[in-house]
Amino acid sequence: AAAQEITTDLKNRGPYWSGHFEESWEVERGNVRIPADSEHPLSPRERWQAYDDDTRPLPRRTTPVSIPQNASQLTIGNRAAYRDIAMDLLPGRFEPGKQNTADQDWFLTYTQGGEINRAIRRATNKVENSKM
Repeated sequence: AAAQEITTDLKNRGPYWSGHFEESWEVERGNVRIPADSEHPLSPRERWQAYDDDTRPLPRRTTPVSIPQNASQLTIGNRAAYRDIAMDLLPGRFEPGKQNTADQDWFLTYTQGGEINRAIRRATNKVENSKM
């Protein structure tokens, strides 16, 4: 339940333009490394042409993530090859004055600012309430 809450939050808070980054979140069983091996379907040149100031992002359509069952430990990660930029771990995504679909430093704010803990509490409360 916590993995579902967290991935839904990440999908809703993260940048969204074509949907590729949002669709690249996944949950794996165990403590594993999730590779950044999912290339964007458009070439870099096509992306820059498509994402000029006159275009708008596609409507956000957060799709659910498949969650492995019966696992004591799960890893949440994103397979997009450009994930470090999309997560603001490397510079290049956020530009003041341009259309940005996520706040600057959204990922670090979520993971280190307490939001992830609130997601875990929400999930725990839902599970506990469903048992009553």
